[in-house]
Amino acid sequence: MIMPMNLGHRVSTMKLPQSKPLQPLFEAIVNSFQSLEELGDVDGKSIRIFAERDTVLDDDPLSVTNSPICGFVIEDNGVGFNEANIGSFLTSDSDYKARLGGKGVGRFMWLKAFSRAEIYSRFEDGGYWERSFTFSLSSDLSKPPASPTEKSVRLTRISLKDYQSPYKEEAPRSLDILAQRIVEHCLAFFLDAKCPTVILEGTGGEKFNLNEYFGEYIGDRASTHSFSVVGQDFNFRGVRLYHPSERGHALVYAANRREVKVDKLSKSLEALPQRLGDEAGESFVYLGFITGDYLDASVNSERTGFSFPDGIGEVQSALPILTLQEIRTAALEPVKADLGGFIEKVHEQNRQRIDSFVSSDAPQFQPLKRYMDELVQEVQPGLSNDQLDIALHKFQRRKEIELKERGQKLFAEEPELTTYDGYAERLQEFMDEFNDLGKSELAKYVAHRKVVLDFFDKSMKIDPVTGKHHLEETLHNIVFPMRRISEEVPHELQNLWLLDERLTYHRYLASDKPLSSLQPLDSESDLRPDMLVFDRALAFTEGDTPVSSFVIVEFKRPERGDVRRDNPIEQVYNHVRQLRTSHYKDDFGREVKLQSENVPGYAFIVCDLTSQMETLAENASLQKTPDGLGYFGFNVKLNLYVEVLSYTKILRDAKKRNRVLFDKLNIHSN
Repeated sequence: MIMPMNLGHRVSTMKLPQSKPLQPLFEAIVNSFQSLEELGDVDGKSIRIFAERDTVLDDDPLSVTNSPICGFVIEDNGVGFNEANIGSFLTSDSDYKARLGGKGVGRFMWLKAFSRAEIYSRFEDGGYWERSFTFSLSSDLSKPPASPTEKSVRLTRISLKDYQSPYKEEAPRSLDILAQRIVEHCLAFFLDAKCPTVILEGTGGEKFNLNEYFGEYIGDRASTHSFSVVGQDFNFRGVRLYHPSERGHALVYAANRREVKVDKLSKSLEALPQRLGDEAGESFVYLGFITGDYLDASVNSERTGFSFPDGIGEVQSALPILTLQEIRTAALEPVKADLGGFIEKVHEQNRQRIDSFVSSDAPQFQPLKRYMDELVQEVQPGLSNDQLDIALHKFQRRKEIELKERGQKLFAEEPELTTYDGYAERLQEFMDEFNDLGKSELAKYVAHRKVVLDFFDKSMKIDPVTGKHHLEETLHNIVFPMRRISEEVPHELQNLWLLDERLTYHRYLASDKPLSSLQPLDSESDLRPDMLVFDRALAFTEGDTPVSSFVIVEFKRPERGDVRRDNPIEQVYNHVRQLRTSHYKDDFGREVKLQSENVPGYAFIVCDLTSQMETLAENASLQKTPDGLGYFGFNVKLNLYVEVLSYTKILRDAKKRNRVLFDKLNIHSN
């Protein structure tokens, strides 16, 4: 009998992800389980798996056990390749084992990862017979003859030879991990009380009894549940894996008692640590094993995924279409039933951690405490302060978006008189949450101002290293970064409120840039104001400029003695004269002169009030402020209001304006 197909094409079209290098081995092992099932209830059923490694010249045992695996040998004493089974093997997509969940394509998977499979089988059929053949892309697949044998013991051996890249490199080298993977994949078989004896061996004398391995690390602690989704029934087995190499809890979706897809539970239960502690203090990882007719009917031929939707695909059957997300959500109930006590313990620890952090280090997150039940389930335990701060910030941002969406929907409603009370109640509930989160944002902003004021205060003092005052650049950068425009600087780095709260809202700002380089201006001047601010007019009539005002800021180094040669007042006046002869481009690209009398100018000169600076201010007919820490006046000819502000005045006034906010938040500037 010749296999009626193009074998090379059939194998090439099969999908075997690089992440599943052991899938061909699993197919061979499951074949052995099924072969043993065909025998019925007999004693002495067994499977032996041998991992062959590359030749190692070094005699060191560790070198042997760490060398790459190059092939596998799987032996069992099942029914073997009798006439029915060899016929099924040589028939593409055979349905001979359909009742066992067989797809008739598992053997093709061998040739995806191995160059060949060498097969020997001794079977019973009115006497004992044996046959052997090689299964490869180039083999003659005529039906191999069977010969009588005097050996009266059943034995089938599948030798998977010459592991191919990239699967060989991805396969585990440790026999311990290999044992773990086999037990997990074939978990349903090991959960069966009639499971045959399964032995795993390797080059170098390594040996694992997988039944004992299962008993030691899983045992009879497995729980049993069932659940339904849209009329489809599912079975759920919850097991604890105690092996120390296990990391991360998971849901396993299985078809025909074989693992198909693994979902990390951290996707749904983010607050679970990587391992949990049981009643005796031993740590374990939880595995939820999900089976059901719906999964059996929907698994793909390669057994690497399902055909029902998980964002893509549809079920090609008469069964109702469910998504993986719906099954996952329902499966969380038995998970919570099994882990309820452990989860509650983790949640309580998380609750205390979050509460302590917010109370002592992050008061801006106080309003989030109303969502504590959600937080303890979403925030990963064991986070550092910085990581927890980020997690809370992300949670807060998500809540803000949810509230805005709720608000838009709520305010779009037009309640009838009969439903007004219910509407008002929902509105009040919404406003309570909205105001709480608003307080949190305000608290962060007030805390930011406190830090800025403390840093500004420190920057005014003499540098202990140089013995001199900091350059004006340092203080300039605190107010607004130099050589930047407003579009390039995040709002939180624009501390214009230090000078005047009204400057926070402006049309355009340029810091330490020549007038000729500014996009809104049409100017050839190389004059470089420390800061130039344009404000947008709130309203204007035809013929008016769309600029309501402009502001110039000039910084001088603290305690600068000689300012006569570099008179900051004259500098500002020159800047204004140049601006008055320049053109401003509005939002439509039209040029508008700034020489209009209707466009007032404002100037802030920031410096220390040395005797020379006071003389210059008086010569400019400026008046001293009542507190004696600055000067002010109006230049009628230039339509310019001028303030000379000492660093001390800026700091003192800013502290006064913000003191009530600091008091409410219980933080104080030094």
